[in-house]
Amino acid sequence: MEQAGKEIKQSGGWMMFLGILQILGGIFAIIAPFAASGALAWILGCILIVIGLFEGFSAFQAKAFWPGMGSFLGGLLYLIAGVVVLMNLGATMVVLGTILAVFLLARGVLQIMAAFQVKPAEGWGWVLFGGVLALLLGVLLLMKWPLGGAMAIGIFIGIELIFSGWSLVFVGGDIRDVGKQLG
Repeated sequence: MEQAGKEIKQSGGWMMFLGILQILGGIFAIIAPFAASGALAWILGCILIVIGLFEGFSAFQAKAFWPGMGSFLGGLLYLIAGVVVLMNLGATMVVLGTILAVFLLARGVLQIMAAFQVKPAEGWGWVLFGGVLALLLGVLLLMKWPLGGAMAIGIFIGIELIFSGWSLVFVGGDIRDVGKQLG
């Protein structure tokens, strides 16, 4: 029982640590929204290039021509997409704005559902508030109000990260307290 309490306490601590990292990331995104948006687009381009290279190299591991050719062509498409993203960061940020809006809508719904699952726990209201806020930010981003484009991406993702992190800090603290009681 003591070991279980220690593990629960530790997982709550890690959850709080992750929440603090999210809060710090959110603050950075709000302070430097263009940098946050540009970094997101740049990371996406790099990921596409790396996936393309791995898939292209894996084509040479195929035992038959057509599966290998399919892998090679798929890798080439990823590679080209990554290069296009890196060469057109501005356009990529516009597309990412729409993707982010959909993400925030889905994240909001999931966080609201999670809030009602942990409802008796202290801090469940913060989880609910964070979900409603993510949902609202997703709607505002789709409507391009009050901001549009790269600046909105950085600011909105920053706000969402802060409230999501805050929720993790509260829930992680509750989990840690349960672990202390068991240990």
